[in-house]
Amino acid sequence: MNLVAGTLLYHCSEDIAFWIFIYFVEDLELREVYQKGLPGLYKHTQILNFLINKHLPKIYVHFVYLFSVI
Repeated sequence: MNLVAGTLLYHCSEDIAFWIFIYFVEDLELREVYQKGLPGLYKHTQILNFLINKHLPKIYVHFVYLFSVI
């Protein structure tokens, strides 16, 4: 999480970076990504997988083929 906070501080003032960070943790459920067992990482990966499949189907098929060969 310090990488996220550091990046925000690099681009914003402290008070704006704080509120953006709170938004990430509370509303975008970033906290779940860093919990033991990484439950949020799996959930966010599935959402990203769905969105790529829906909006970029050719790239999705390419990635499915690429990772099935490895």
